[in-house]
Amino acid sequence: MGIPKNPRQAMINMMYLVYTALLALNISAETLNAFITVDKGLRRTTSALDTNIGEVYKVFQERAARDSSALPLYTKALKAQDISNKLIANIEKMKDEMLDISGSEVVNGEKVATNHRDTNTPTFYFVNEKNGDKLQQEINQARDEFLSLFGDDVRSTKAQSITLKAEEPVGSDGLSKKSWTEHNFADVPVVAAITILSKIENDAKTTEAAVVDYLKGQIGLESVSFDVLKARAIPKKSYLNLGETYTADIFVSASSSSTQPKVYIGEFDPEYIKRDENGDLPAEVEADKLPLQAGYRELSDAVNGIVKYEFQANGIGPKTYRGVIAVMNAKTGKIKYYPFETDYLVAQSQAVVSPTKMNVLYIGVDNPLDISVPGYPTSSVSASLSGGTLTGGNGKYVGRVTSTGDVKVNVSVRTETGTKGVGSVAFRAKRIPDPKVLLGNSSGPVITAGQLRGLPGLIAIADNFPFDVNFKVRGFEVTYKKSGSNNLIIKQNAGKIFTPEVKNIFSSARPGDRVWFDNIKVKAPDGTTRTKSLSFKVIGG
Repeated sequence: MGIPKNPRQAMINMMYLVYTALLALNISAETLNAFITVDKGLRRTTSALDTNIGEVYKVFQERAARDSSALPLYTKALKAQDISNKLIANIEKMKDEMLDISGSEVVNGEKVATNHRDTNTPTFYFVNEKNGDKLQQEINQARDEFLSLFGDDVRSTKAQSITLKAEEPVGSDGLSKKSWTEHNFADVPVVAAITILSKIENDAKTTEAAVVDYLKGQIGLESVSFDVLKARAIPKKSYLNLGETYTADIFVSASSSSTQPKVYIGEFDPEYIKRDENGDLPAEVEADKLPLQAGYRELSDAVNGIVKYEFQANGIGPKTYRGVIAVMNAKTGKIKYYPFETDYLVAQSQAVVSPTKMNVLYIGVDNPLDISVPGYPTSSVSASLSGGTLTGGNGKYVGRVTSTGDVKVNVSVRTETGTKGVGSVAFRAKRIPDPKVLLGNSSGPVITAGQLRGLPGLIAIADNFPFDVNFKVRGFEVTYKKSGSNNLIIKQNAGKIFTPEVKNIFSSARPGDRVWFDNIKVKAPDGTTRTKSLSFKVIGG
């Protein structure tokens, strides 16, 4: 069986190029809807290709089982499948992350963007966060791996026809000021970015089909039959919080909707199900009874060939469940069993709040906080601060407190069933430490006569404190004593800069003189006024 060269796919690819060109124009609602249409067409074509290729893999497996000379080609075909699946899985992850940032909703079981015109998110995610560069590298690596599966005699020809590539754009002058990432994702709306990613997925699946079609020709496969099946258990989510519901689709891969399997959950009977030297399960098992140990559980009947498995997540840590799918051959009446095994992880719901700079919150300054909940995207996490205010989002917050004592960061998450609290973390609200007052860069006990005559005034700084704090010197009292005299000169000084009267006193400073700065009033950003003092003996210089 050949993999069809679908004219619909060629048409969709052409539409993709046309609508990508329209990005340079003012994007109308009709154009945005057209992107959605093209994206759906691309994904349908990719799905159809995947189904066709899946049938060829089954024939490859059957041929390799009875003809050892076909095994190397079958291994190469599986390698092509792995390359494609890995790239597509990474692209799907990027779609989800971009939609989480931009905003999304679930429509008919599918996550879609809520703001199709959003051009900031693709630019931020792919250009600023360098995910586009990562994707470009993955595309070109996948291309090279695909090409390595072709024979030497056709590799250069195939390299010309394969559309899966991420080359730097070239302008009419042979140069370009834009990178591949900027060319594809800078200032494009979310809906267009999704379509571009779907086009890359389609290119990956088309390239996989080309490789498999070439390998198929090497052993003369002409027909396909569905007589070798493989069990699959696909969980909706493999990382669970305690109390969440585990949901998985269990089915026979490449089966039609007419397949009505029976699914049994339980421990394998080692008499019938034996792992190979690599620890892998057999694809299928023939047995005169159900090849599971006592205590197994039968699931409900299949719908369109798929059995849904749900259970409550209990107990914290890594978990595994296994079982078999029983399928009866309608012609022979014999039952074949297809074993499966899958892992998942159950974790305790726990808010994670990490102060970026200290383990306390300080009054009068911005306190950066990183807030997340394992197993949930940051876009689903929200938080509030008792005894203060909390602003920000997507994991990055700023807390401000107004009084000393205990405060709490309360964290909740949005789930499919609503919003639920996942915990509170207590912090200690404290005042900013007292400032350090300096004359020049000195806090005493000596200063040169030249420094005293030349310095403009006093300053207050935060000493060994991680925040930028703006302390303000409001005023102070100056007491001056000349060497050899018992007379004291006392002046009041408003603000941090020395008044002309004080500067006049300091202008005649000589070694042996003494100066005291008392009742220094310093205004802190938390609204309090701190009182400090300094004293110096004048030395030579």
